[in-house]
Amino acid sequence: MQDNSFGFRIDQDAEHGLVTQEIWGVTTPEGLADSAQALGEVCEQNRWPRILMLVSRSDARFSPAQFIAMFEGFVTAFPYVRRIAYTLDLEAHDTEQMLLDTLAWRHQIKVGFFDDVAQARRWVTAS
Repeated sequence: MQDNSFGFRIDQDAEHGLVTQEIWGVTTPEGLADSAQALGEVCEQNRWPRILMLVSRSDARFSPAQFIAMFEGFVTAFPYVRRIAYTLDLEAHDTEQMLLDTLAWRHQIKVGFFDDVAQARRWVTAS
């Protein structure tokens, strides 16, 4: 695998009801679709209320319309998800943060943005 190839992995933590998905590399529509499908399958199987998204090693960029459509589709499909933490470059994703804050509020979901994985994990697993 090349250093910039798209990839993803999913980990599950039953103790905390947490699904963690990490994506990295140069994103492609196919790669994002595959990673979203895999995340959806794990969410549907477990129905856990917490998700940790590690996206700081990817180049993922979306238009506001794409981002809204993806988030709305996700929270509609998995209404039991109550907390989502993202690790990303906070300065590069300020628009996404504003959009997600508004969408999360509408759906009564807590969303946090972090540049540190340990801090994000502590927040998302807090009661």
